[in-house]
Amino acid sequence: MIAAYQRISRADGDLGKDGKDKSNSIENQKELILRYISCKESLQNVPVMDFVDDGYTGSNFDRPGSKATERRVCYDGDFKQPEIQ
Repeated sequence: MIAAYQRISRADGDLGKDGKDKSNSIENQKELILRYISCKESLQNVPVMDFVDDGYTGSNFDRPGSKATERRVCYDGDFKQPEIQ
């Protein structure tokens, strides 16, 4: 399983406008992650689990998506050693 984490702060500016529940930057980050995965033959058939913190500051780890990522990766055992890029 691949943990795909995306985060952007409220400073992004378009969250909540026109009924949006995800900012453009989150969608761009997800696209970049999926593009990276598609270029790596060893990752192409591995399931991807998204973790998102849209509208949270990066200055601390008190974010629901970050905590969920940590729980799943560190404690649930579904993931292999991370490849951080």
